[in-house]
Amino acid sequence: MLKVVPPTATATAAPRIILVEDTETFRVVLKGELQRWLRRCEVRDYALGREALNACLEVRPDLLIADLHLPDMDARSLIRALRLRGVGARAIVLTAHPDARLPGELVGLGVAGFVDKSSPLGQVERAVRRVLEGGMFFSAPVRPPLPPPAAAREAPETPLSVLSPREMDVLRLVVCGLASKEVGDRLGLSPRTVEKHRAHILAKLGIRDLPTLVRWGLMNGLD
Repeated sequence: MLKVVPPTATATAAPRIILVEDTETFRVVLKGELQRWLRRCEVRDYALGREALNACLEVRPDLLIADLHLPDMDARSLIRALRLRGVGARAIVLTAHPDARLPGELVGLGVAGFVDKSSPLGQVERAVRRVLEGGMFFSAPVRPPLPPPAAAREAPETPLSVLSPREMDVLRLVVCGLASKEVGDRLGLSPRTVEKHRAHILAKLGIRDLPTLVRWGLMNGLD
């Protein structure tokens, strides 16, 4: 399997963002808000998925923000194409028609954020900030479902009893999409300590990566 290493935006580097949205008015507004929220960022915007795909291959962005349904391809196809080409940009998907199956499906694709377009723009801002920090953010009027069968087979059936109370606290917050610093702030721990707890959780559950851990947590009612 091709290993993809996502780029990481830092405090000293302006994040590079690709925005693809076919509704021009919403795209223009969102681009302006991104530049206002982040102050220093590079935003390229497109109306078509193919254009965004080519741009991602060229600039290797830190973040892709994509409408789910585009005239030439949907966001899922766009993200699959990027992963096949080794582009590990973190991704946020927007949609005006949230479906109860979508969150689990998008997590399976490695998507880090999902926002209903009918939500206030503040939700998009929260998603952008959290995803750029390395966390996950899902906001939609549907309850995240159980993962699809393939993801369920990948996630081991280990009981929660193998985890310590502190590890359970960390796991619940990780499943909610919080980055290590945010988890540490909630629990009074340093980010380094949170990372150690997360490593122990992965080892105890026999899980290799964060997306699979999140799917496992959803399956076990930790959302």
